[in-house]
Amino acid sequence: YSRAYEDTMKRIKSEPSAVLVLKTISWIALIKRPLLTEELRYALAVESRNETFDPDGLTEIEVILSACAGLITIERQTHLVRFIHYT
Repeated sequence: YSRAYEDTMKRIKSEPSAVLVLKTISWIALIKRPLLTEELRYALAVESRNETFDPDGLTEIEVILSACAGLITIERQTHLVRFIHYT
């Protein structure tokens, strides 16, 4: 798994959406409870420098999923976001 994740992270970091992906996986990894898709969208729209919400910064969940290159998934019935694999 280590090599596969290294390759994926290398690919992600070379993409224009790298900041979005890194923020997304940070939220999922560090949150203390399951995260809903809408919660993730709103969390990503908050500007960390000044902690203000940017309503224009809401990213569609499909864009987030695509940018994360298969690292995350959404449970369709519950709308929970999680890593695709427990590792």
